[in-house]
Amino acid sequence: MKKRATLKDVAKEAGVNFTLVSKFLTSNPSARMGEATRARIEAALKKLDYRPSSAARALRNGKTRAIGMVVRDLTNPYYAHIADLALRELRASGYQLLIALDEPEDPDAAAKSLVSRGVDAIIHLGEKCPNPARIPCPVVVNDARARGAVEIDADLSKSLDEAFRGLGGKIAGLFFGGSRWAEEFAAAAERARKKRAFVQILPFDREERREVLRAILAKKPDAIVASGWHTFTILCSLLSREFRGISPKIVVQANCAGDFLADKRLSGAIISPTERLVRAMCQAAAQAADGGAPKKSFIPTSYAAAGSPELKAVARGEFRLT
Repeated sequence: MKKRATLKDVAKEAGVNFTLVSKFLTSNPSARMGEATRARIEAALKKLDYRPSSAARALRNGKTRAIGMVVRDLTNPYYAHIADLALRELRASGYQLLIALDEPEDPDAAAKSLVSRGVDAIIHLGEKCPNPARIPCPVVVNDARARGAVEIDADLSKSLDEAFRGLGGKIAGLFFGGSRWAEEFAAAAERARKKRAFVQILPFDREERREVLRAILAKKPDAIVASGWHTFTILCSLLSREFRGISPKIVVQANCAGDFLADKRLSGAIISPTERLVRAMCQAAAQAADGGAPKKSFIPTSYAAAGSPELKAVARGEFRLT
């Protein structure tokens, strides 16, 4: 195995001292060297394929250039696509991404494990957000209320208002615990004076969720508003196999795209630009890690009715982020 080059190796190759190479790499203003010396150091770095040690850099400036991300389940294509995009975004900003799986029974566990690995900031997409006051680095969250964290959210109010115009009767809102969707749905129902609208909090476990959805369909709702692609696919499966006698209007949050959105039972979709959301979270995390103060921000969403060009555009092709 090829031995990793050190600063001493570079200094020897360039014919200069160790301290001068170190100052060159950190752009130290006290470094005095001519163009010929700089050229020799650059040539030595290239020849030896020198790569700075992240551990040594962390000791020098207290920064690891690493961002942590907490996700619920990497076997879920949605989170796998988000992690892939975040890896690319952060790499372009000079950061690496470290991933930890959420532990719902201990909301702080995943974040603390990332802190122990020296991350400079955390993007939290877990089931329950930790208390940012107990995490010694900036925390960026989405679709969660967390005082002290940087909140990057989808703006839902206008899209929900548009969706409610086409819905009536008994309207079920199906969302996860801790999500802003439940309160946004309730507020939109009140504005639209939909007296029979109600919220059902869903479990994350897929089999448990199926049972809850089965019970909801047994109540024969006239309409359903749901967040999450997997919830929508379970609903479609149950309606096809067990509840063929009912046909509720369904509005789903389209935070990902693909052929599954072409189902004829879909009345409309609230399209969330997830790629833009992930990029905004990565930018906020990098800014916070660099000592900046990113602000809470909202990413606009749009409502697309069945048959519209906007919905057709996301209702084809393979599974992907919107």
